[in-house]
Amino acid sequence: MQENIITIRSVVLLAGLAVIAAEDLYRKEISTIWLLIMGFTGGLLSIAAGECNEWHFLLRFIPGVLVLSAAWLTNETIGYGDGLVILCLGCFLKGREIMDLCLAAITLAGITALFLLVIMRKGRKTELPFVPFLFAGCMIIKCMQGG
Repeated sequence: MQENIITIRSVVLLAGLAVIAAEDLYRKEISTIWLLIMGFTGGLLSIAAGECNEWHFLLRFIPGVLVLSAAWLTNETIGYGDGLVILCLGCFLKGREIMDLCLAAITLAGITALFLLVIMRKGRKTELPFVPFLFAGCMIIKCMQGG
């Protein structure tokens, strides 16, 4: 039963990130409804997995709070939507996994930015949506873990 919940949680996470990433790419914003659906579903799956009883479950939300704080401090150079997505990840992943995912996403975003600067001759002010990099990083990490 526990393995089924973990599998369902992975599928919901990837599907949710895919939808939000597509929205972030095409509309340059993230709908609140998708964040609520993803967070609510992740929360229910965490309850079903019995993870909400642990006190350190709350630590999973620290990366999202930090990104939201950075968004506020930088006058939304980092978007609030990105912080809310990372906050939602706390319902699906452990703190270490969130940090690994964010590191993978930042690495992919950096490689893309370097490509855009050097090859495509884009300027430093070119904005990149971050959620597609979170989705790609999650895909990479899940493939490396084998599921």
